[in-house]
Amino acid sequence: MLQRWAETPGATLLLPSTAYGGVKTAARHAFGSERVFEWPMAFPETTHASILTALDAALASTQPTFALVDHISSQPAIVCPVAEMVVACRRRGVAEVAVAAPSTARTRG
Repeated sequence: MLQRWAETPGATLLLPSTAYGGVKTAARHAFGSERVFEWPMAFPETTHASILTALDAALASTQPTFALVDHISSQPAIVCPVAEMVVACRRRGVAEVAVAAPSTARTRG
């Protein structure tokens, strides 16, 4: 997906500052560092409202073509308001939004 997006001429990507390191590396490799923007996630005062406010400000200032959002952030582990984040991205004209969701292990009893 990142490679397909990166092949779009002039495309840029917005992702959270808390994205998993491997995801950030893959994004920079595909797009080039100058076409990848990060939006800050405040911690420890993180609320759904603060996440959405920071995302909206980053969307307004960077006007990305694509966005990658986390369901659960890597560090710190915060459950994000995914549906509202996707709505905010669409409202600001983002062409496609991907949601990174961590793998979960099942415990058998």
